[in-house]
Amino acid sequence: MKFSDKFADVVSKIALVIEGNKSLTTIKNAFTAYMPFIIVGSFASLFNTVLSSTTVGLAQFPALSWLSTLSPAFTTINFATMTTMTLSISVLIGVIHGRSNGLNTMYTGILSFISVMCVIPTSVTVVVEGLNGIANNVIPASSMNAQSLFVGMIVSILVVELYTKLSKVEKIRI
Repeated sequence: MKFSDKFADVVSKIALVIEGNKSLTTIKNAFTAYMPFIIVGSFASLFNTVLSSTTVGLAQFPALSWLSTLSPAFTTINFATMTTMTLSISVLIGVIHGRSNGLNTMYTGILSFISVMCVIPTSVTVVVEGLNGIANNVIPASSMNAQSLFVGMIVSILVVELYTKLSKVEKIRI
């Protein structure tokens, strides 16, 4: 048996295990649904560098310096798609996992979002002109982007599973 055949067998077995796991399938489906936004955010980042940068992009040339005015738009698109990834993915996981558990997807999506927001820190240390301080009631970008994605995924799955279990208890149903 060739190496490529053995490798294909191993990958097939891993794929079967992942497809058999409801949580991993939910995560896979959430990322598949979010993929267009990742592509748009990546292109915005690319265009910001290649077109709008005054140091390495086309905007460095005097005839094309007007391209630098597009930088805020590309930065905003990148922020909206990539920096808020944890929040978006957590809602998608809540919706998809809730659907697979037979629950109302609106409730599970909102529940996942709120639960992730509950575990995000709401204060950051700020340094302004050499003075340190703490800003309260803010959401740090590092708590919404890919750095906190793992926490968001785990919280979303656990919350939907807990909601599924609690929704089956007749004594607490409203």
